[in-house]
Amino acid sequence: MEGNNVSRKISNDTKIWLKQERELLNKLIKNDDNEKKVEQYNRYVRAEDLYNKAIRLIEEIESGELDDETIKKKVEEITLLFKAIEDYIKDDKVRSNLNYNPYRDRDEEDDREI
Repeated sequence: MEGNNVSRKISNDTKIWLKQERELLNKLIKNDDNEKKVEQYNRYVRAEDLYNKAIRLIEEIESGELDDETIKKKVEEITLLFKAIEDYIKDDKVRSNLNYNPYRDRDEEDDREI
């Protein structure tokens, strides 16, 4: 990641994952809690950090040591992480003032949501 620009690799990996999991994403986003989670990720966490977390979860799945239910939950989490990255990319211009402290510009309304 250069400055606030999302690298091409992160962007491409996000597109690939979401294309493959579009049906799951549509199901997950219907849940208000998931929608809020994506919004919070998108708003307060750098895309690079979201990507790194998604990659760690993928590596856990690939280890072959997880049961089916755990894999399902991790795939859902990865999908939400990539959705937040997708939103981050779309909203990149708004983030021009974002520095590493994600809570720097929060207002009182934001405090009530968390």
